[in-house]
Amino acid sequence: MDSKSMEWVYTLEHHLTPKRLIENLEEKTNQSDVENRLETGISMFRPYFVERLGFSQKQAKTALVQLVIASDKIYDFLIESARYRGENKTTQNIRQRYLKILGQLESLLEDCGKIDCDVFYHIPLTLHSIVNVRLLLRQRLDILQRKIIITDIDGELSSLLVRGLQMLISKKGISRAEVSYTIAVMDSLKATDSLNTSVLEDLLCQLDFNTPTFFNYWINYCNKLLEDEPNLHRQKEILIGMEDRISDLEKVVDVTDERDDNAILSIISLKDVNIQMRKILPMVICKQIYEQKKAKIDRDKYLNIIIDEAHNILSYNSERESESWKDYRLETFEEIIKEGRKFGVFLTIASQRPSDISGTIISQLHNYMLHRLINNKDIEAVEKTISYLDKVSFDSLPILPRGSCILAGISAQLPVIIEVSSIPDENRPHNETMVLTKHWRGEPNLSDA
Repeated sequence: MDSKSMEWVYTLEHHLTPKRLIENLEEKTNQSDVENRLETGISMFRPYFVERLGFSQKQAKTALVQLVIASDKIYDFLIESARYRGENKTTQNIRQRYLKILGQLESLLEDCGKIDCDVFYHIPLTLHSIVNVRLLLRQRLDILQRKIIITDIDGELSSLLVRGLQMLISKKGISRAEVSYTIAVMDSLKATDSLNTSVLEDLLCQLDFNTPTFFNYWINYCNKLLEDEPNLHRQKEILIGMEDRISDLEKVVDVTDERDDNAILSIISLKDVNIQMRKILPMVICKQIYEQKKAKIDRDKYLNIIIDEAHNILSYNSERESESWKDYRLETFEEIIKEGRKFGVFLTIASQRPSDISGTIISQLHNYMLHRLINNKDIEAVEKTISYLDKVSFDSLPILPRGSCILAGISAQLPVIIEVSSIPDENRPHNETMVLTKHWRGEPNLSDA
């Protein structure tokens, strides 16, 4: 079974445009062929989904997303059909057909969800189903707002809570998992008898209410505490005392009075930092130093931020964080790439997995040094996002010798292959691949055993 199992979807979209349906109905053209295609396609899709699931959840998710896109297209046809020739019998007939097909596609998605609920819960809701879901969520939010108004909660905190929930509810492509999370947040708040600022703060932290506005709320709160307390050691005590609210912060942040403004190089190692903080800390640090450089433009000095293993920090494929927080994290680095040069700030990234890095970030870079790439996904990601390479260069990527790379970008008129000098032995890190044959010994002497 191959991609032909999805061709019925595209064929269906072609035959179901309002204009074509109206013409066929008025000419009394037999519609059984379209209906048969639909029935056959639905029966083919279930085994196709199971087959994709056998390869990977990502492939299975892609198949379901294609089905969602098809459903949304039919829904657009339904809306568009209202503009055709008023409320006559023909338009009513095609709307009934659209509603029937939308119901069939929705049932197909739910059947696939019974096979793998995890994949099903993380795909976008269809436009057909999302209307009632959003109506329900907004009704719950209205009830919650009436409760918040009569409680003693900080105005800024209550405002960002409502805005955060509204953002989740209105999000384009909201998934069932995000709907469940939004309901869980509102139900927890509704079930809490005595809501106040402190209780709400703790509750939102426990629920991992991971929105940029809530994160900024805590940044401003921290800044105010530190500004009001001039004693350095007391500042450290305040930060450590917030351990329950900002998870793992004390483990990776050390407040010290040692500072060297004349240092030309600072190295920050994240090797002992957990995955969540490995994404948060670089964003916080880079945003802080970038904003400082913007506020104080010094044309005699520039700032170069270098990120190694960038796929761990700039990845767009992350199930551990909300979409809004993911967008906020990536937008920080995208702004540095696009606008930073005006303020003397530059970004250099190194990665062995370009396919895991946001395509927007890769495409905004000005110069590339491409070493050998073997993985097809990485080569495809480079081909889609880098406009400086020609076909010969792409074909050379899998066969580049060790120490060689392709230089492309605004610094080279044409892509060129260059050889990178080896690091002296005394400075070389111990990260070479172990050659097992050098450690093999002769056959063991069985008589000595």
